[in-house]
Formats: sequence, structure tokens, C-alpha cells
Amino acid sequence: MARHEVFKDVGESLAGLVRLEAKAQKLDVDVVVGPPDAAFFAGKKGAIAVYLYDFHYDRNVNQEGEETQVDVTDDSGTYTILYGRPLILEVRFLVAATGKTPADEQVNLGLAVKAFFERPALAAGTKAGRSLPGHEMPVDLDEGFTAERKWTMLQSLGVTHHVLVGYRVHAEMKPERELRRTRKVERRSIELFDRHRPPEGKGEDAERPRPKPAKAK
Repeated sequence: MARHEVFKDVGESLAGLVRLEAKAQKLDVDVVVGPPDAAFFAGKKGAIAVYLYDFHYDRNVNQEGEETQVDVTDDSGTYTILYGRPLILEVRFLVAATGKTPADEQVNLGLAVKAFFERPALAAGTKAGRSLPGHEMPVDLDEGFTAERKWTMLQSLGVTHHVLVGYRVHAEMKPERELRRTRKVERRSIELFDRHRPPEGKGEDAERPRPKPAKAK
């Protein structure tokens, strides 16, 4: 399992939600996972960009993570492996759109916003890759994506003014380092009793199951 691909998998999953909405609305628009730079806005076809621009780590949130146990069987037997807490990250993406006209750009950006409004979480069937956790992952508008930050992003991308929308997703990077590995041992029980006064059906005189007679050839 490529557990280090969590950023890519979140981005592809978000782009997948936009593609689902574009299909539902019967709109021909490209959805890319990459920066909305000058080349993106210079395109002649309508497009929507989903771009990872930052992530945030919170120590307190990471204390809430739980260790996990996994049973593994190989040629040497069955083991229970204990893994540590996952690294919980707030992954921040921005969304931008372009079109043949300013009106088309607004329509395409509205499509992306509607996509995350209609499907406000990454759930089973909408997650790309294999690195994402099994539970639902809410997709929230990023209130910290202020006008000042948007302008800084536009300048760093080398483009003039365009509307950008920020989203955040809490993702988990699962560890591969093992904390403990224990071998599973088959448990057997031994019944003890006085052989001179055994319980009914026990002892030397108890009836034993007889082997079935072999079939005549």
C-alpha cells in the first residue's frame, strides 16, 4: 500500500467529485489536478483546476488518533501487528476555473462549488487510490483562505485576478513502522478430575468414538 500518496489521492478524489457533477449537468469541461497558472488560464477550452497549496498539522488533533491492529498470515504463521497512530493533516486545496468567456468561467466555477455542496464528503466509491481511510472525509470550505491569501497565490502563479475558492480535508497518513508483532498461538484447554471418581462420560471406561468401517472395494 502506497501510504505516502495521500496528497495525490485526496486531489484525485476531489477532482472526481467535480467530474461527477459535470457529467450530471452534461457539461464538457476538463478537470485537472494541478496549478491554475498562466498556461491554465490561457487554455481555449473550459477547465477546472484542483490544486494542493498547503497543509496544516495540529498536535492536539493528532493525540486523538488511535493505534491499529492488523492480523497477517505468512509461511511462518499468523501474527498480530500493532501500528502507531496515523499522522492527521488538514490538507488545503484551491479550486479555479476558466472558460472561453468570463461568463463561462463563472459557470464552471459554480459547477465546482456545487459539486462539493452536493457531495460534502469523500465516501466509499468516490475515493481514489488506496491510501485514504475507510471513514468518510468531509470536504469543507476553508474560511482561512482569505482575500489576502488568494492574492498571494495569484501572484505566485503569475496570473491576473481570478476567483479562487479554498477547501480543506482532514486526511490521515498511516504509519508502516510496527510497534509490536506477536504470534498468534492456538489455545487448548485441559480438564482435570479425580480418576477414581470421574464425571459421567469421562475416565478410562468412557465410550470412545469408534472409527467408521472401511468401505468394501
